Amino acid sequence: MRLRPLQTMALFPEGRLDATADEDIRLVRLRLKELSVQRPRQWGACWLALYLWHELQLDQFWSQRLKPSRKGTRWDLVLAVLTVYRLLAPGSEWRLHRGWFESSALADLLGVDFSAADPHKLYGGYDQILAHQNARFSHLMQRWRDLFGAEFDVLLYNLTRTHFESGPRGERAFDETPAVKETLETPESMAGDEAATGGLADEAGRRPPAGP
Repeated sequence: MRLRPLQTMALFPEGRLDATADEDIRLVRLRLKELSVQRPRQWGACWLALYLWHELQLDQFWSQRLKPSRKGTRWDLVLAVLTVYRLLAPGSEWRLHRGWFESSALADLLGVDFSAADPHKLYGGYDQILAHQNARFSHLMQRWRDLFGAEFDVLLYNLTRTHFESGPRGERAFDETPAVKETLETPESMAGDEAATGGLADEAGRRPPAGP
């Protein structure tokens, strides 16, 4: 997955005669009376989240491990959708499917259609990543070191939300309390094994870091 290159344009009303722009910037004149807004979508935050995804090289990491299904489902892109959603507007997969995906620009940025937000694919995406937990932690630790030259321990929090369904018409109620699982990664543990501190966070949602 590669983000599409950005283009800078200078926008001016059609009748403005003094409109100027740098040579490398395209000047576009707008007929303001004919403008209308159709299907507005959240773009900037989605682009920034995918930029972070790319900088962490998670696009490469998952594309190498999550191969397309026999029906052509790109699990790596489904996981990208899930990750951006959790980062920008945490909620249930049902909410992602019913409204959030179409209000975002992920379809345009990832080059996918609405099928990427199919609830069966969203839930199935979690099943695809379970076998790669250790490799994922080691990969993120290595990227941390490559980007910032870090040589110290990092405490990764796995924040999860739980929800349940109830009611005769399938209404959904949500438990907003996050369950926190902690994994301590050190340079010595990058070869494979996790050093799990275990347990859930305290009532304030925090747990002190483990000692050296």
